Amino acid sequence: MVRISTALAIGLLCAINLLVSGPAFAVETYRFAVEAPDVPSVRIWVEAWTLPVTVPGHKILDKKVTKRTNIDGKSYFVATLPKEQALTGTRFCADVPAGWLVKWNGGYLSDDGGPGRTLCTDVGPLKFVDGVTYHALETRSEAAEIDLGLGFTYDVGPGVPPEEVTLIKTGFWIAQSYINRFYGGAIAADYAKGVVVKIEADKAGAHGCCSGIAEYGARPYFNVADPQWAQNVTGRGWSSSTVNMMSVIYEYVYGWHASLGALSLHVQPLGNWMNSGIAEYIAYSALVEAGKIKQKDADRMEFGSAAGGGELDPTLQSLQSVETPIWPGHVGYVAIKWLVSASPNGPLSLRILATSIGDKGMSVDDAFYTAFGVTLADFYPQFEAWKKAIKNNPAKAAAHMPKLVLSKGPPGPPASAPVAPVTAATPVEPAEKTADQLFRLGYIADTGDGGTKNDADAIKWYTLAAAKGQHEAERNLAGMYGSGRGVAQNDAEARRLFHAAADGGDASAQYALGKWYSEGPEFSIKWFRLAAKQGHADAIAELKSMGVGLD
Repeated sequence: MVRISTALAIGLLCAINLLVSGPAFAVETYRFAVEAPDVPSVRIWVEAWTLPVTVPGHKILDKKVTKRTNIDGKSYFVATLPKEQALTGTRFCADVPAGWLVKWNGGYLSDDGGPGRTLCTDVGPLKFVDGVTYHALETRSEAAEIDLGLGFTYDVGPGVPPEEVTLIKTGFWIAQSYINRFYGGAIAADYAKGVVVKIEADKAGAHGCCSGIAEYGARPYFNVADPQWAQNVTGRGWSSSTVNMMSVIYEYVYGWHASLGALSLHVQPLGNWMNSGIAEYIAYSALVEAGKIKQKDADRMEFGSAAGGGELDPTLQSLQSVETPIWPGHVGYVAIKWLVSASPNGPLSLRILATSIGDKGMSVDDAFYTAFGVTLADFYPQFEAWKKAIKNNPAKAAAHMPKLVLSKGPPGPPASAPVAPVTAATPVEPAEKTADQLFRLGYIADTGDGGTKNDADAIKWYTLAAAKGQHEAERNLAGMYGSGRGVAQNDAEARRLFHAAADGGDASAQYALGKWYSEGPEFSIKWFRLAAKQGHADAIAELKSMGVGLD
């Protein structure tokens, strides 16, 4: 028998009691409390940053909380940490679940333009009161935000089922979120105020199924009674409602291009395969990102339809005109997917293409090269060489696109052009320059885009271009005279130049006359209406604020 001393026995007994009853002093905990009364749960996460901030911090807490805790009579989602660890926290964040949005910076979109589901405190020491730090979220259901319709005005005809209106608004929401995140911004809020969405159930089908633009710019139209709105989707891998949503996003993209100045009902510089291909590509990509379809199914549909529907028979270049014998949306998708994947600008290339035409007045050739890094002259032969592989095995062609060889330099002049392309370094021979080339020199000097910014040179080149009747030069020169930039301020000369540009059809000059050089309400309305007919968002907004129509 083993004998132990009395002292040892007492010590063992104390140790056992300590293990059973726990430590003599409990660890003090601090609480992270989130006030979000409407949502079913939140994810609470806390980061510890080294201050001053040099690199992002690491997470010290990350927990989904579904139960609420009462603190001083109010209900919170609560997570805890030991006091010493909690005091190292410098950023307190909360996520709301799918289907909910949290208000941030005045709206319910995140900083990248997508649905806002996270709100974080600024980086810095967290403030605890009686061991609790608080974080309040203002939330809204995603369905309620979608129902607002992006600020568009909705003209819904009789007999349109409410669920179809909801589907259309949901498609717009997906389009806006996706384009915001990946393409540098969707239709701007000011422009959206002037957009009217027409939805009807017209069994006679007088206007077809869907369109995105009208004479005045973006004006989405949907006929939910048209057979095209109820397509047979067997074998596609998605539902008919998803097809309809794709059509909605497709038309939104047309409106987006119109808002960027690259497209109107009567002016479509990019032509059919580019306009259709860009809309088709963004629509499918947005639905893939939203989890509505799978990328492999989208590619199978688009590459297969291009190969089997006759769109690969004519040359792609022949499909660049506005009027084409076949609709080139599928082959356009194939071409745009290849271009975006190869472009140094990635997805932003599609925005650059539009703004190069709409804002900078570039030719299609120059805009194409600026966006994708390859000229049309170099791209078309490469695409024609790839066609055989697409026809033989569309799925394999989609999965293994060949390398697109980019161009070594910008496009040269057309064969009929008498002079070389204009750059900032081009020797000055004004008499030999076209009006557009002179404007381009002025634009380079005005903005520094492509050369050295120099207001005096901008005045010189714009003046020469304006003398040849270049309306954009007249408008920009008017702005410089009006502000006194690079030249002595002269309101009379500014007004004269704005009038010349406006009479020539420049929408921005028409808006400027109505806004800054008004001779009375009727004068302003006249010029705002002329600008609005070309889709000028600010002019549309002015007319709306004045309570007058576009006609």
